[in-house]
Amino acid sequence: MKKLILGVMLMALTMSFANAKTLIVYYSKTGGTRAIAEYIQKAVSADIFEIQPVVPYPEEYRATTEQAKKEINTGYRPAIKEKVTNLADYNTVFIGSPVWWGTIALPVTTFLAEHDLSDKTVIPFVTHGGGGISNVEKDIAKLAPRAALLPGQAFSGGAAEQDVVKWVNKVWKNKK
Repeated sequence: MKKLILGVMLMALTMSFANAKTLIVYYSKTGGTRAIAEYIQKAVSADIFEIQPVVPYPEEYRATTEQAKKEINTGYRPAIKEKVTNLADYNTVFIGSPVWWGTIALPVTTFLAEHDLSDKTVIPFVTHGGGGISNVEKDIAKLAPRAALLPGQAFSGGAAEQDVVKWVNKVWKNKK
């Protein structure tokens, strides 16, 4: 009887891994974070979702940084166009963002505030112009407190696909 119960439990566990799905969620202002998200998608055969604010940020870099600074300082969360309606289907979620003033871009903050990532594995990745991952992991942990947060990765400039794949393989191996 114990062997039968153990066998059923093992089969259920195997089926849950077989049905496990991965989602890549990202916001990209200039296309750099989008490129990383697409490299990850190819590496893990995941679904992908782009966060889009209802009101786009200004085209001009300085105007965007000044607006973002004000919004971060006031706790503003911009409205986003769509939500992920089938989030329950995923057990792992990569979260991608440019680093703005040491944290995630505000559309990503809105996404995290509006989506419950409880009991999901969350893997952050960011693009930056020299500041590294900064406070991103800490800030994601605050917005998704019941998620299992794995260490994230920062990519500067135009990261090469091979560097992204190398990181994904490392984090994927450690996730399992």
